[in-house]
Amino acid sequence: MADGQSRAKITQIAARAGLEQHFIHLCIGHGIGITPNEPPYIGEPQRGRHEVVLGPGMVFAVEPLIWLPGVRGGGGLRLEDTSVITDGEREVLTRCGSDERLL
Repeated sequence: MADGQSRAKITQIAARAGLEQHFIHLCIGHGIGITPNEPPYIGEPQRGRHEVVLGPGMVFAVEPLIWLPGVRGGGGLRLEDTSVITDGEREVLTRCGSDERLL
Protein backbone atom coordinates (compact mmCIF):
# COMPACT_ATOMS: atom_id res chain seq x y z
CA MET A 1 0.00 0.00 0.00
CA ALA A 2 1.43 3.38 -0.91
CA ASP A 3 2.17 5.89 1.86
CA GLY A 4 -0.85 8.02 0.92
CA GLN A 5 -3.14 4.99 0.97
CA SER A 6 -1.78 3.89 4.36
CA ARG A 7 -2.30 7.36 5.78
CA ALA A 8 -5.91 7.47 4.50
CA LYS A 9 -6.71 4.07 6.02
CA ILE A 10 -5.15 4.99 9.36
CA THR A 11 -6.99 8.32 9.43
CA GLN A 12 -10.32 6.55 8.72
CA ILE A 13 -9.75 4.13 11.59
CA ALA A 14 -8.85 6.99 13.93
CA ALA A 15 -11.98 8.89 12.83
CA ARG A 16 -14.23 5.91 13.62
CA ALA A 17 -12.81 5.98 17.15
CA GLY A 18 -13.29 9.77 17.41
CA LEU A 19 -9.52 10.34 17.43
CA GLU A 20 -8.90 11.77 13.94
CA GLN A 21 -7.76 15.12 15.36
CA HIS A 22 -5.19 13.26 17.48
CA PHE A 23 -3.45 11.41 14.66
CA ILE A 24 0.17 12.63 14.33
CA HIS A 25 1.31 12.62 10.68
CA LEU A 26 4.95 13.64 11.21
CA CYS A 27 6.41 10.13 11.20
CA ILE A 28 4.30 7.04 10.63
CA GLY A 29 7.07 4.54 10.00
CA HIS A 30 10.72 3.72 9.56
CA GLY A 31 13.08 1.32 7.88
CA ILE A 32 14.24 -1.92 9.47
CA GLY A 33 17.67 -3.28 8.72
CA ILE A 34 20.78 -3.51 10.87
CA THR A 35 19.00 -1.72 13.71
CA PRO A 36 15.29 -1.89 14.56
CA ASN A 37 14.67 1.82 13.88
CA GLU A 38 16.55 3.44 11.02
CA PRO A 39 16.06 5.61 7.95
CA PRO A 40 14.35 6.02 5.65
CA TYR A 41 11.44 7.42 7.62
CA ILE A 42 7.88 7.47 6.29
CA GLY A 43 5.82 10.57 6.97
CA GLU A 44 5.65 14.27 6.32
CA PRO A 45 8.50 15.82 4.32
CA GLN A 46 11.04 17.51 6.58
CA ARG A 47 13.50 20.24 5.72
CA GLY A 48 17.02 18.90 5.40
CA ARG A 49 16.04 15.26 4.86
CA HIS A 50 16.47 13.82 1.41
CA GLU A 51 13.65 11.82 -0.13
CA VAL A 52 14.22 8.12 -0.72
CA VAL A 53 12.58 6.17 -3.52
CA LEU A 54 11.13 3.03 -2.00
CA GLY A 55 11.76 -0.23 -3.81
CA PRO A 56 11.27 -3.99 -3.65
CA GLY A 57 13.03 -5.72 -0.77
CA MET A 58 12.90 -2.74 1.59
CA VAL A 59 11.37 -3.54 5.00
CA PHE A 60 9.47 -1.02 7.11
CA ALA A 61 7.68 -0.75 10.40
CA VAL A 62 4.48 1.24 9.85
CA GLU A 63 3.51 2.59 13.26
CA PRO A 64 1.32 5.67 13.26
CA LEU A 65 0.90 7.54 16.52
CA ILE A 66 -2.50 8.50 17.86
CA TRP A 67 -2.18 10.83 20.84
CA LEU A 68 -4.79 9.98 23.47
CA PRO A 69 -6.36 13.00 25.17
CA GLY A 70 -6.84 13.04 28.90
CA VAL A 71 -4.00 10.67 29.76
CA ARG A 72 -2.18 12.10 32.76
CA GLY A 73 1.38 12.97 31.77
CA GLY A 74 0.54 12.33 28.10
CA GLY A 75 0.17 9.11 26.24
CA GLY A 76 -0.49 7.60 22.90
CA LEU A 77 -1.03 4.45 20.95
CA ARG A 78 1.01 2.85 18.18
CA LEU A 79 -0.23 -0.27 16.39
CA GLU A 80 2.68 -1.51 14.30
CA ASP A 81 2.78 -3.59 11.14
CA THR A 82 6.04 -4.76 9.60
CA SER A 83 5.88 -4.83 5.81
CA VAL A 84 8.18 -5.57 2.90
CA ILE A 85 7.87 -3.78 -0.42
CA THR A 86 7.42 -6.10 -3.40
CA ASP A 87 6.93 -5.54 -7.12
CA GLY A 88 3.14 -5.60 -6.47
CA GLU A 89 1.23 -5.04 -3.23
CA ARG A 90 3.23 -4.78 -0.03
CA GLU A 91 3.58 -7.98 1.99
CA VAL A 92 2.62 -7.63 5.64
CA LEU A 93 4.98 -9.66 7.82
CA THR A 94 3.11 -9.07 11.08
CA ARG A 95 1.49 -12.32 12.15
CA CYS A 96 -1.15 -11.00 14.51
CA GLY A 97 -3.88 -8.51 13.76
CA SER A 98 -4.98 -5.59 15.84
CA ASP A 99 -8.42 -4.86 17.16
CA GLU A 100 -9.89 -1.39 16.63
CA ARG A 101 -11.37 -1.66 20.14
CA LEU A 102 -7.84 -0.87 21.41
CA LEU A 103 -8.52 2.72 20.39
